[in-house]
Amino acid sequence: MKLRNLCTKRKLKKENEDLRHYIRHIEIELRNARTDLALEQAASSGYRHENRELRARISSMLFDEPHTGFECVGVTEVDHSQ
Repeated sequence: MKLRNLCTKRKLKKENEDLRHYIRHIEIELRNARTDLALEQAASSGYRHENRELRARISSMLFDEPHTGFECVGVTEVDHSQ
């Protein structure tokens, strides 16, 4: 092994510093990706919940007895002979 092939202390420090910066960069990217994923999952679960409610409303309107949530009170037969 020749002496010129050995890394100097300065070069090793520089490589170490570069690797620390790279690790820091990757950690920030990972944190951002996790945040994006959490936001996406939260939005998607909200949409799923809303879709379930809409499907339940539609199925109750189509397959169950008609129920609008309103009750007719005080209405009498209308005379259509006029």
